[in-house]
Amino acid sequence: MQAIPLNISDTFDAQLDRLKALLSRHQLDVANQFCKGMLQRWPDRISLLQLAARLQQMLGRFDQMLGYAQKACDLDPDSVLLQLQLAEFQTYCGEFRTLRSGLDELEKKSELKAEHLAQIARSYTNAGNHEDAERCFRLAVNRSPGVPGIRFGFAASLIATGKAQQAEEELDEVIRQNPHDYAAYLNRSTARAQTSVSNHIEELEKLLSQPLQQPAGEAQLSYALGKEYEDLAQYDKAFSFYQRGASARRKLLSYKVEDDVAMLEEIRRLHNADFIGSTDWQSDKPGPIFVVGLPRSGTTLIDRILDSHSGINSLGEINDFSYALIRTARAGTGKRQLLEASVRMDHAQLGNLYTRSTGERIETDACLLDKTPLNSLYLGLIHCALPSARIVYVRRNPMDICFAMFKTMFLMGYPFSYSFDDLAAYYVSHNNLMNHWQNCLGERMLVLDYESLISQQESETRRLLNYCGLPFTASCLSFHQNPSATATASAAQVRQPLYATSVERWKHFADQLEPLRQNLSQQGLL
Repeated sequence: MQAIPLNISDTFDAQLDRLKALLSRHQLDVANQFCKGMLQRWPDRISLLQLAARLQQMLGRFDQMLGYAQKACDLDPDSVLLQLQLAEFQTYCGEFRTLRSGLDELEKKSELKAEHLAQIARSYTNAGNHEDAERCFRLAVNRSPGVPGIRFGFAASLIATGKAQQAEEELDEVIRQNPHDYAAYLNRSTARAQTSVSNHIEELEKLLSQPLQQPAGEAQLSYALGKEYEDLAQYDKAFSFYQRGASARRKLLSYKVEDDVAMLEEIRRLHNADFIGSTDWQSDKPGPIFVVGLPRSGTTLIDRILDSHSGINSLGEINDFSYALIRTARAGTGKRQLLEASVRMDHAQLGNLYTRSTGERIETDACLLDKTPLNSLYLGLIHCALPSARIVYVRRNPMDICFAMFKTMFLMGYPFSYSFDDLAAYYVSHNNLMNHWQNCLGERMLVLDYESLISQQESETRRLLNYCGLPFTASCLSFHQNPSATATASAAQVRQPLYATSVERWKHFADQLEPLRQNLSQQGLL
């Protein structure tokens, strides 16, 4: 790494432009050295402190990131934008009490613009406070009703808090204000089950036949049509649009499934039985509880069942463990660097950072539940860092889960879900990893099959609660009456009683899914 010296004759703005150029080229180590030199010369320039904070975020040095952001706020305590940036960074460091306190004070400012209120709402969402987010979005919409982006955020918060009908009305208004907001069409289609007398198929097909103004539009509209046709049991049409949407989405991604497969194999190699066995399991008290599995496997259903117990509070899908891992590793944010650092890091510190972060999210004596599906990659580390944790792994029929992922357009993550070849390759590798965890962890991990829960709800619920060290309560069987918010792709389904129509649902599309079935069968998974 060759440092770039400061030119003392250059102005501050010229030097700042050089720093921005380094960041744009992702020359982070060089940028960091250059930034340190600038800070020595101009320690109180807010624009530099903002950029320094963003640089530290990119380097995975969250504590330094927060320090720079806090100093910028101290220099200009009346700046709403600086306070909002600080709130974003507090999420990375698990400073949720301070974050909420700051947002509460910020919200009281009478001169706030609607976009500021919307950003406060987004910060509340990141902190898992969906009711607060809904309130702020409502205020923002009332202040500027003609801004479709703000109304879209409001609709998303309404879906999370279970107000599907009102959310659909808001999305209708978003579309009226901006007919090219294709994400709004998709969210509207997935907010409820469509019927033969109430659907949007004609509107969607007409729109899809015209030139689109956004690259993601074809995928979003196609997934919307696939969902609506499937609701009407027109399975051939549904699949044709799912396939079109997946193909369009895949073309927009720069992704190689081989990279993920190699990473999962490396996790198995490094986090082996000797590594995991070096930690004694402590089961003196229940929790925290981790519910893991691939997306669409039923993790949200298990989460709602457990969250209906008075002894459990769900935090939903959060990033607290991965953020604590980055902070402990001090090795950047790259997957490879984190994995290599994970075997030699201070696992007690990792556990303490996670416990502190989740403890700041909610004040309760109940056991906390983390249902982030891809925590499944970290189960060896979770055991080492939190040896009294309960781990619930949710399995599902391979064809059902692969198809459920294929027909979902994820907002972020899961790039393997848009082609049969990628899906099969990733599923096989993930299944190998989960078998590895089962062999290493044994009874310390509960394996629960989605299909068994559907057919034997009470007995499987009792088994689940017994593993978590909690007594059975009938409220867990009425999980659909749980009023707490949920912000996952299954938000609408889990507000219904248990139903069996998702079991072997892939068979409605058996002919189209035959290549996927053959692939998985050849791997011995069917």
